[in-house]
Amino acid sequence: MKKLLLFSLFLICGLASGQELTIEGDTMLCPNTDGTAQVANSTVYEAYQWYKKGYYSDTFEAIPGATQASFTYDWYYYDLSEIKLETKLNGVHYESNTLFIATHMWIPMYLTYEPSKDVYYDGSKGTYYLCAGSSFVLKINSPPFTANIQWFRNGQPILGANSPSYAITQSGTYTVQAAPTMCPDHIEAPGVGINVTLIKCGRNPGIELKSTASKIDINAVNIYPNPSTNHLNVNLPEDSGLEEYTITDLTGKTLLNGTLSQTSNISTTELTAGTYIIKIAGNGNYISKLFIKK
Repeated sequence: MKKLLLFSLFLICGLASGQELTIEGDTMLCPNTDGTAQVANSTVYEAYQWYKKGYYSDTFEAIPGATQASFTYDWYYYDLSEIKLETKLNGVHYESNTLFIATHMWIPMYLTYEPSKDVYYDGSKGTYYLCAGSSFVLKINSPPFTANIQWFRNGQPILGANSPSYAITQSGTYTVQAAPTMCPDHIEAPGVGINVTLIKCGRNPGIELKSTASKIDINAVNIYPNPSTNHLNVNLPEDSGLEEYTITDLTGKTLLNGTLSQTSNISTTELTAGTYIIKIAGNGNYISKLFIKK
């Protein structure tokens, strides 16, 4: 009798163990996607009911219509929720483990660029002015944006421009799209284009002075403050031969002109806010620089 009772106990325990309810499924979701959970063990039960507990809830609630061995849920409604399954077999109820559902999070895409003396930004026009023959580099925040990168110029894809950074050398409106590593199908874009206009900025990095057969760095000609308010200081290298200036707008229209000494102060009160070019010339040579009037 004892042997029969012991055998029956082992049999019952064995059946219960074989019918233990375990669920598995997608726990980290990408935006605008669905996940699926299902029974992990091989037992086929008579009845199924899935439950959800929200992040701010203390109790599980039955999910209407979720009465199959698998359950599909969306990223938005089930974000930061727990789900579980209850089943029934031969009059016995079973309760599963719980799964915590969350959505991948990351910092939104943004653009940065490397500062350069050949790039000037005019906030009043929303335009970057780039010296012809130069370049400046735009970058997206990578990571997380490493997948499906594509840069565009004037709305058209740029062939081979699939890296987190892109060097701009031409006029145009530049945009980019990409996806984060963990969700490569979730394409994002910064939302604004970068407007770039190419302009002539003179000979760079040096100009040839025919009178002295020497060369000076364009940076040796100091123009400040930039941006300016009411005046612009110009400091020239000694014996540069540069002696006159012309200030034009970006269309080439002459607005101011005059002569220079080695140290000069030019009034800019007549100029409206914007971006201008100052051309400094002498001995048949010249240099040009951009400056901003606030």
